[in-house]
Amino acid sequence: MSENRIKEARKKAGLTQADVFELIGVPIRTLTSYENGKRIPIPWVENLLVEKIMAIGAEREQRYKALADELGLPLEKVKKMKADILLDMVMKKRGDAK
Repeated sequence: MSENRIKEARKKAGLTQADVFELIGVPIRTLTSYENGKRIPIPWVENLLVEKIMAIGAEREQRYKALADELGLPLEKVKKMKADILLDMVMKKRGDAK
């Protein structure tokens, strides 16, 4: 198995190392060691991390698509927008704005 599978999955999912720590709980130092090949995770750990990272990335992509559809904006534009701006736009569209 490639020592870069975890890094490749993380990048493909659009996650930072901090995201992986926050969402899965893998310490950044451990993740960095895995990604740089300084430590090799046992195969089941590597597979579990790749699977979880990809699932989070897929869920995030679905949420962006739903927001893009609701707001009538291009997907790539929605992905670049800050969360507070997106939330404000959704609230205004739904009539929940202050």
